Amino acid sequence: MDISRPGLSIQTITAACLSVALTLAGCGGPARNAYKRGEACRERGDDAGALHAYEEAIRLDPAYAKAYWSRAFVYQDKGEFDKAVADLTEVVRLRPDFAPGYRARGLAYGETRTRLPSRSDQGPDIRSKAEADFQKAHQLDPTCCYRNQENTAWVADHAATKGQEP
Repeated sequence: MDISRPGLSIQTITAACLSVALTLAGCGGPARNAYKRGEACRERGDDAGALHAYEEAIRLDPAYAKAYWSRAFVYQDKGEFDKAVADLTEVVRLRPDFAPGYRARGLAYGETRTRLPSRSDQGPDIRSKAEADFQKAHQLDPTCCYRNQENTAWVADHAATKGQEP
C-alpha cells in the first residue's frame, strides 16, 4: 500500500503524527503551557492565578486530567471540597487506572461540609463513597492506599465532626 501523496514527505507525515500523539497525551501545546503557568502560580502562592490557568488548560483540553488534579488541590486549600470532589471525579473518569485519584477523592469526601447530590432522594453515605474509593485505589495499587481501614476511619471521624453520620 502506497501512503505517499505528491507534496507530502515522510518528515511531514511523521511530524503530524507526533503532534497528534503529543496533543492526545496532554504534552505540549497551549493547554500544557496554561497548566505550567498554573503550577508556577501555585509555587508563588497565587491560588487565584493558578485557578485561572488550570481553568484555561481545561478549556483548551477538556481531557487534560492533570489540570483537574491540580485544580482539585487548589479547591481543597480554599475549603471548596465539593468542587475538589467534582474535579477528582473527572480525574478518575479520564484516568480510571490512576489509584491516587481515587484515594484523593476518598479523602476529599471526608472534608465535604454538605452531602453531595445523589440519584436517590436520600443523601449519599459519604463514608461508603470514600471506602469504595479507597478500595478501588488499593485494588489498582496496593502501595497507594495501604492503610485502607485508617483512611476509612479518618473519613468517618471527620464526617462526624461536621455533623454528618458516617
